[in-house]
Amino acid sequence: MTPSFPPYLPPWYLRNGIVQTVAANYWYGTAWKQWNHRVWRLRDYSPIPWQEKVFSGANNVPLWGKWACLPQAHGTMIINYGITGNTEDSWYAYLTAYKAYSQGWAVLLYDWRGHGKSVALSPVPMSDGWYEGRDQVCLAEQLVALGCPKKVVLVGFSLGGQLALWGLKEAQQTPLIQAAATLAPNLKSNRTLAFLERDPFGQILSSPCFSKHGFQMWLRNKIKSRFSTFTI
Repeated sequence: MTPSFPPYLPPWYLRNGIVQTVAANYWYGTAWKQWNHRVWRLRDYSPIPWQEKVFSGANNVPLWGKWACLPQAHGTMIINYGITGNTEDSWYAYLTAYKAYSQGWAVLLYDWRGHGKSVALSPVPMSDGWYEGRDQVCLAEQLVALGCPKKVVLVGFSLGGQLALWGLKEAQQTPLIQAAATLAPNLKSNRTLAFLERDPFGQILSSPCFSKHGFQMWLRNKIKSRFSTFTI
């Protein structure tokens, strides 16, 4: 007789993607802002000799980025961060870059249209997929012209994963971009937006009264109420 087990019910914080996203960004992001490249997660990696450059995207839209290439690099990685923040605040993008660089990849971190330092270079907003894919093809071509390997891979997190997929679709016309790796890409934006509107976290984030400090205090109290022995 096959034993029966009750269905697994994960803790509340593992059933809510917004909680996981905000909590991880709070803990890891706070450490990154305080220590930056000296954060303990990077202690085993050699510093990356970044070079800043203004690249040209589709229709010659300027895109700020920083890149590095080893003399014997075997591939090129273009990294897209998520919807919030910018290149300098995206600790997970930097962590990916350090790991990739240590394994022989040329790497590029850049601010997409309407984000980060690219905003100061051009008033052109994000195009919701019309040009972001072509932007990455342009970036790949310019990186190869700078001496990076011709085997280019796109990497993206969350909405950045969707950008990577847009880039992969656009790359059907070029042999440079050969693959993409994404983590939790936003494939159904209408479903995501509807969830944000229903979820209490989403309502807080979209509220005009939202403030970063106030939300962090709310999150701190929420976690403490769930884990009486846990401190932040």
